[in-house]
Amino acid sequence: MFFDDNDSKIKFLKLLDMPEQERQTVLAEIINDPAYIQFALNAVIWLRNLRSIGGTLSIVDQDLLYTNIFTVKIDTLEDILILHEILVAGEYNIYLNRPTVLLDIGMNVGMSSLYFATKQNILKVIGFEPVKETYGRAQRNVALNEGLGNKIQCENIGWGSADRTIEIEVSNERPGVAGIFGYRGFADLERNNISKTTINIANADEVLRSARSQVDLVDPSIQIVAKIDCEGSEYDIIECLCTNGSINLLSSIIMEWHWIDEDTKQPSVLVELLSKSGYDVICSAPLSKNAGMIYALQK
Repeated sequence: MFFDDNDSKIKFLKLLDMPEQERQTVLAEIINDPAYIQFALNAVIWLRNLRSIGGTLSIVDQDLLYTNIFTVKIDTLEDILILHEILVAGEYNIYLNRPTVLLDIGMNVGMSSLYFATKQNILKVIGFEPVKETYGRAQRNVALNEGLGNKIQCENIGWGSADRTIEIEVSNERPGVAGIFGYRGFADLERNNISKTTINIANADEVLRSARSQVDLVDPSIQIVAKIDCEGSEYDIIECLCTNGSINLLSSIIMEWHWIDEDTKQPSVLVELLSKSGYDVICSAPLSKNAGMIYALQK
């Protein structure tokens, strides 16, 4: 991983206060792949922004830690991007007036789950992450936050249209862009960073109905909200839930959509499915052939 040794961590932290030209020279010493240098330069800006909102950076027992409203271990440049999306861009900055169980579908390394756990009316977060190594990192990040961690349940499984086991490509440097439609990172990222792994997918309808049943045993008035970020699997998930009627067990949905193809897997497909199921929908960047956000609320 990018921050494998202390020397890399120390050099990278020094970049935060360097002029841009000097940063490029230092990064060339750390990074072997020239195509990754721009991503690293962006990561410096993101990390400066994260520091400016009151976050602290420290090296503890050779781990690079970022602490704000929660603490996480930074292993990759992608970790910085995700932290920035959550804490600076505010992609998941929801305010809930009712007691809630939050289903974090595609929890990655646990940062979103920890963020949701800070919300007052979120009683419990159930995080789902199918990639074993990424799931292990999520567990470690949750364990760093004793108080918040008590609210989080981690499950090493993904959601889909049916129970199945599949093989996918993953990258240690960018685990967040792994999915059933192939590795969606930089096209010119060196291929020896990518490996294959086997993941287990569960039927989304069955998992959601089971979660609702468990919540009802505690208090039927507790709402369930879903955050979905599954690198393309959102199409199978939403179609499965809509077809089986369990979509209405969710009071609201926060979802990152990913453009996969022109005909069946673009954001308008998700908007139509959710609208027909009775949701009011906000969709960002609908004409982009990359990614955007969908916020869906029960009418």
